[in-house]
Amino acid sequence: MMNQSTLYVFLGISGFVLMFVALFYPHKKEKEEQAKSDLATLLEQLDWPGVRRFIFKELRGWIALTVLATAFLIVCIVKNYRVIFAVSIVAVFYYRLYKYIRLLMLVKLNMQETADYRDVTAHSETMLNDFTTFIDCPYTILSAKTAGEEIMKTYVQCLERGRKEGFWPLLIYVRQENLEAMLTQMKAANGDIERVRTYRNEMMNYPLPDAKVLFDQWLNECINVNKDLGKDWLKELMGEPTEVELSTTFLIDDTFEGRLLLCEVPVKEPWQLLAWCPINIVSPAISATQNMAVAKYLYEHHKVIPAFIDHQLIDFLPQEPIPDDEIEPLALNLFSYCPDWIYQDFFNLANGKQMIKDAKVWTMLWSVEPIEPYE
Repeated sequence: MMNQSTLYVFLGISGFVLMFVALFYPHKKEKEEQAKSDLATLLEQLDWPGVRRFIFKELRGWIALTVLATAFLIVCIVKNYRVIFAVSIVAVFYYRLYKYIRLLMLVKLNMQETADYRDVTAHSETMLNDFTTFIDCPYTILSAKTAGEEIMKTYVQCLERGRKEGFWPLLIYVRQENLEAMLTQMKAANGDIERVRTYRNEMMNYPLPDAKVLFDQWLNECINVNKDLGKDWLKELMGEPTEVELSTTFLIDDTFEGRLLLCEVPVKEPWQLLAWCPINIVSPAISATQNMAVAKYLYEHHKVIPAFIDHQLIDFLPQEPIPDDEIEPLALNLFSYCPDWIYQDFFNLANGKQMIKDAKVWTMLWSVEPIEPYE
């Protein structure tokens, strides 16, 4: 039983503790709220060094308390006095200490990731600056993660405005390989903007080859390459209609994390877009003038325009429906220009004709590696 004097001492200590808590708790609560606010600000600003200093400050206090608690535990063990109570107290302190140390390790990891991200961003900004210098015309920056339907809507609005203001829009990914390929086509590998401008001026009125001659040449080459396959190849090529997915928007690269430029290119004709930004097609090798000739033919005969380019890719947009009697010869022309259009995507000309008739976007994508037809 607790005697009267011990009870008075206990009540006195308890009262003192309660009074201390009552006086200082509001101040402690205010400091905690301020600390939370400061920490939230640091996190919002990604100020990881600041977060680390904040945690170190808190950690020092908990280290001191943990040392005292450990000393208290040692005394209790030596004296064999309330050891379980002391262990529970020390366990609480060590748990809090563990949480702060773990938090500190996470902050260190985030500091490294942020540093890496800023390095990548700096490189990305340099790339964007180099790319926009090369483009040399007004542009809008779009996120490559923008939905294809939204990109199409933005493009169409720009196309309508361009008809009034005298430019043609062109979409292109800000990629190192795109920039390097176009500069190589222009023989301006050092990025000399004056050389780029000279090339563009020369190409605006450069005599282009006859696209119909090119189509016949490419088709004959394709037939000769596959002549050993005989009727089987031709039968496969002509084919029967099957269920295929028709494009309603551009061929968006879901894996690309960078930017997409919507360029307002100051050219009179849409095929001149491929002189301003000469796409590099290496398999098979198609020159800038040949691409321009094809684009000119498609526009003058079918009102089809180049709208989006990427490495080994051109997305064309038909501006009006293609008459039925023009679909089959057009399908053969497109096949001769880009055999992979059939081999990779539509499998036969019957499906290709369906694309020409109903698709909103015609995607010409050349494989970097040659594809064996119907292997």
